[in-house]
Order: sequence, then structure tokens, then C-alpha cells
Amino acid sequence: MTVQGPGISAEPPREDREGGAVEEAEEEVLEEEELVEEPQLRLEEEAEAEEEVVAAEPAASPEPARPGVYRLFGHELEEVAEGEVSVLRCVRCGAEAPLTEAAALRERPCNTNAPSGGFCRVCGKTGISSNYCDECAKSLEDYALVARPLVEYGRRAVKVLPPESPPADGWAWVGTHKTFFPYLMREGVRVWPCPACGREFPRMVDAMEHFGSAHPERTGGFEREFDAKTGMDYWRSWQGYVCPRCGGMVTDLSSTDAVTRDERAVPSQDSDRS
Repeated sequence: MTVQGPGISAEPPREDREGGAVEEAEEEVLEEEELVEEPQLRLEEEAEAEEEVVAAEPAASPEPARPGVYRLFGHELEEVAEGEVSVLRCVRCGAEAPLTEAAALRERPCNTNAPSGGFCRVCGKTGISSNYCDECAKSLEDYALVARPLVEYGRRAVKVLPPESPPADGWAWVGTHKTFFPYLMREGVRVWPCPACGREFPRMVDAMEHFGSAHPERTGGFEREFDAKTGMDYWRSWQGYVCPRCGGMVTDLSSTDAVTRDERAVPSQDSDRS
């Protein structure tokens, strides 16, 4: 038994207690520093791994296969103008992707079968073989049959009428391509020739998609053109000139004998300045 005399405390000396506390605090600080450093090391390793993956997959560039068709990721792709973003579509298997997401075609080899059905771009109906279901195709057709564009001659708005050729049983205005589409009646059913090349389709939307893909240079709409003979500006598209009086489209301004110079044209911007 140890006898403690007066003034002797059972607690360890203050120096020892403080020293022990300092050592414990240093150990805690070291442990915290180790915990902070570990995730930083992991992040650096992940960043290096991502750089290796990116370096291992260089960007692919399309190779021309034939006019209008390019090879990319094993597909033979043609560009289809639809809406704001064009679509790349494989002419062999039917795979497609927006132009801005072409890399998605890498995940679908061309030797796989095309899906059994697509979806309607208007109503979203699935299980169809084209981009428009029959109901929406008919609605678009009915609207196009009565729609007509307007141009301004001076202060007067003129409704543009279909062109004189080719001969047709009727016309539809497709605003997407700024073009009149003709149709022929055969056994009570409309048949839609392409207005540029004459290829026939059973529905207007089918002719419309073909036209946007095969003839994109003819989708620019109306522009003003100066006629040196009359000294006037006329509205015209690839389908012809617009008559300022009746709105009919003609391929030759001299053929409009019934329309005088003052009635069918407006002064050019150059002549106004002079």
C-alpha cells in the first residue's frame, strides 16, 4: 500500500497529462488529414481513367459510299431533312438517329434487323411501318389541300396559286418544304408524284419525305428576282414566278399576256432609289 502524504496528488503530473492530450490531438488531426486525402486520390485516378477511355475511342468520320449516302459505324446513311434537326437513316437496315446524336448508331450494328414498327411523329402511335400513321397522314393531307401561301406586292397580300405544270388533278401546299405537291386521281384514289422527279407515292407524306431527302436544294421557298425586260421585281420559287394580279405561278413572265406591266409587277428596290 502506498501512503500519500500531504500535498501529493494521485493524478499524473500536469505535464504528462497535457503531453498525452497533445499526442491524442495530433493523432486525430492526422486521421482527419488521411480521410481528406483519400477521396482526392480517387478522383485523380478516375480522371486519368476517363482520359484513357476518351483517348481509346477517336471520333469516327463518315466515308462516301455513293451520291447522297455515307458509311458510318457499319451503316450506309442518308440524311433526311425533318424539322429543325435532320435524321440519319440507314438505307439497308432502317436504323436512324438525329444528326446531333449520330454516335447512337454505334450501338446498333447494321446486320441486326430493323424494328418491327416505328412510331408516328405527330401522335406517337407505335407499331407502324413509316413515320406517320394513316390518320395523321390524312389530317396533314387535308390541311395541305386547302392551304396556300401569301406574298406581298407593294402593300397588297397576294395568295399564291399552284403552278401550271405538270398537269395534275389537284395540288397541296406543303409548308415544310415550301412547295406545291401535285396529285393524280386513279380509280378514286389520290396518287402523289414527286413535284421534282415524278416518282409516285401512295400518300402525300411519303412524297414529302422523299422530296426533302432527294431534292433538298428546292426547299428554299420564295425570293425576289429582278426582270430586266420590265425593270420590276417578282416573287419566285423553283416552281415559277408569282403573278402579282392573280397569284398564279408561271415559268415564263412573257406568257402572262393578259397582265400588264403595272398590274403584274412592282418597282425594284434599285429603281426606287434612283
